[in-house]
Amino acid sequence: MKRSLALGLIVLAAMSALVIPTYAYFSSFNRYIIAQEQEKPYLGLRPRGWPPRCLARLEVSDDFKEKALSIATGDNNVNRLLEEGYNVTIVKPIIKAVVQGNGEVILRATGALLVLRKNTSGLANVEVDIEAGKVARITILSRTVIQKSS
Repeated sequence: MKRSLALGLIVLAAMSALVIPTYAYFSSFNRYIIAQEQEKPYLGLRPRGWPPRCLARLEVSDDFKEKALSIATGDNNVNRLLEEGYNVTIVKPIIKAVVQGNGEVILRATGALLVLRKNTSGLANVEVDIEAGKVARITILSRTVIQKSS
């Protein structure tokens, strides 16, 4: 009796070890978790959707760069970063596509992303709203390396 009970528990544990992960993988629960993870607030180095696959080789004019830089340098926080040793390395447009009622698609650069770097220790992303003429968000990432000798 004890032997058959122990054998039954081992078979049940083995089956559950195979069935439960397989069910979780193929069920909609897994897709729900993935969808929830994708909706987390953006903490990366580039704005969502950049570069769009259809606009991967987009060139930015000097006028657009100057306008984005002039708006950014008008902000006190950006000026403080520049004084601390950050340098503007990249200016990328933030593209907005609007579908009109007749089906026509209009692309506009509504903003810009400025990437500021400070040697190898710091990185800052400055999102500029071109239409409003102001800095929308600044994200500063820093790296600290502690080298220990053995």
